[in-house]
Amino acid sequence: MIFYIGVNLNSFALAFQTFDYQNEGLKFVGFDNLFANFINVFNEIMEKQYIQTALKNSIVLYLISLLVGTTLALLFSYYIYKKARFSKIFQIILFLPSIISGITMVIIYKYFAEISIPELIYKFTGGEIEGLLSNPNTEFAAIVFFNIWVGFGVSTLIYSSAMSGISPEIEEAAMMDGITPLKEFFLIDVPLIAPTVSVFIISSTATIFMNQMSLFSFYGANASNYDIWTIGYYMYSGISSSTTTLADYPYYAAFGLLFTFITIPITLLI
Repeated sequence: MIFYIGVNLNSFALAFQTFDYQNEGLKFVGFDNLFANFINVFNEIMEKQYIQTALKNSIVLYLISLLVGTTLALLFSYYIYKKARFSKIFQIILFLPSIISGITMVIIYKYFAEISIPELIYKFTGGEIEGLLSNPNTEFAAIVFFNIWVGFGVSTLIYSSAMSGISPEIEEAAMMDGITPLKEFFLIDVPLIAPTVSVFIISSTATIFMNQMSLFSFYGANASNYDIWTIGYYMYSGISSSTTTLADYPYYAAFGLLFTFITIPITLLI
């Protein structure tokens, strides 16, 4: 609790400070210049194309995760809940990324995307393609796919567990009325686990500008292709490369606080 409150209060205070190069320390910006860091952040967003791209990518990642990730998680959850053929195998495969080290998953995926896919394409078609992560045209899509793959395993298990709590009498009554599996999924199962689904949706909305899309695991703080950056990665890499000086901290504190003010009403609306 102390570390959480202290760190967040300090990050709030940093947004209203500036680095004093003469005394090599931080100081209050003064009431006459109170929002200097926020003005600087706003100007950077308006002027820097890569920040605008990062903002767009953060929103795109959120929407894809919300629409595709949630949909797939619900469908696989229903499949596992119904104990269909190979459901146990699917359960293990989907949960593996959640218990294996994130760096290990990145290494495996890099090998798959950079070597295995081009080899398979060449073997079956004779054509040669670049690795999916090496090709700027496929790099963003490949990383988004990775994030969806490693991200919906836990939600799938939780959704399927929530479905297991549905009263059998409800489904028996629906079956007597001749309900189809598709209608059962949309009209009974999904509505009854809606509170669980809403928790994941609200949580993902609250972190929309914090998600760095595993880019730090793939590239460290040196992802050279600005077209795949997100706001989360921009802040993460900026702070990581500023470990030797406090000069950049007020800027990134103001940057984070600004996007917090943007995220709060969106999250409350959701």
